[in-house]
Amino acid sequence: MAKSNFKICEHITGGELSFKQGIPVFVFHASDMGAVRDLLAGMFVQPEVLFDDQGRLAYQLLVPDRRLLLGSIPLGEQAKAVEAGAKQFNVCMTMIAGKGGQPIDLKEFTVDVDHDWSGCHARGKEAFLAGQVKAALDATLPLRDLPGLARTTHLKGRCFAAMGNDIAALTMYQSALDDQCESFTKKLLPCASTTLSDLGGTLLKLGNVAGAQECLRHSLYLRPNNPEALCMYAGSSGDEALLIKALGRVWAIGGHEAFAEKVAGDYARATGASQADVLARAKQAQPKLTTPFVTGAGLGDLERLAPHISPTPSAPTRAPASPAAKKPRRPISDEPLRGRTDEQGMGAGPWVLLAVGGLIVLALYLLLSK
Repeated sequence: MAKSNFKICEHITGGELSFKQGIPVFVFHASDMGAVRDLLAGMFVQPEVLFDDQGRLAYQLLVPDRRLLLGSIPLGEQAKAVEAGAKQFNVCMTMIAGKGGQPIDLKEFTVDVDHDWSGCHARGKEAFLAGQVKAALDATLPLRDLPGLARTTHLKGRCFAAMGNDIAALTMYQSALDDQCESFTKKLLPCASTTLSDLGGTLLKLGNVAGAQECLRHSLYLRPNNPEALCMYAGSSGDEALLIKALGRVWAIGGHEAFAEKVAGDYARATGASQADVLARAKQAQPKLTTPFVTGAGLGDLERLAPHISPTPSAPTRAPASPAAKKPRRPISDEPLRGRTDEQGMGAGPWVLLAVGGLIVLALYLLLSK
């Protein structure tokens, strides 16, 4: 059984599944709520139905930017009931509760997010992590006619990218984004951030640097601490100050030191700068991970992003699916608490070719760990 290299959170001691008027409720138990809040500050949380270390289908909470598995609750014989409730109400209520503070409600990351409860997606992702790309695609075949499974569509895109079929990957990423929006709107959900990051990497490979930067800006607006997106965005800008800012953030997140050193080394070789100096300046930045990295009008809006998504800057684009075409879902009532400041999009700089080549290869370091 292939496993990611995520660490297990020592502050989560277990969890339980219950139902509230038919809605599945997952509660993860924390031994230290303060420590958990510190770990989650500014972080994207990814709920996903995967196999646990005993081969059981389970509802898991991941913090990919910290390479952290928060917890795992096996579904067992309740999988069908969970699936029925989740489909009816378009949400799995998810929270973390324990001593030392109020419960943490993770509805920002769970409302309007569809899951495959059959195990097909879980088998596909497991195969992908093991490097078995065709087996991963085959595992998702039973899901091909089911709407809304954006994470599985995204996984297919990653498979095509790994096979070198960037156009097919692009198509899959676009399709996934259509299902990663709030109900009846084209406002992107936080879960779209990973799709946007991979889409940006594909556009860089295809030579559409401006389109890639726009995708990465939207990704970082939704998820400001994604090391892959941070380095691709800064790397394709040609702006050394922005690179230092990005590397400083990656270093502050922790656990990605080797990746940061590699990016700094590639930049130094391409520009004649000192790797030691670049790293020293990054370490001195000491950014707050709860602050935004990019901001600007229209960020998080798929309709504003869609014209930039094409293999080349001049190629025709596919318009996003209309909100009416999407199945009805319950809208999010609370606006995510995100700070905003103004920052203009960056133009291509002197080491764009390095970003297109070296940083795409480096991205695999993170991609295969998700």
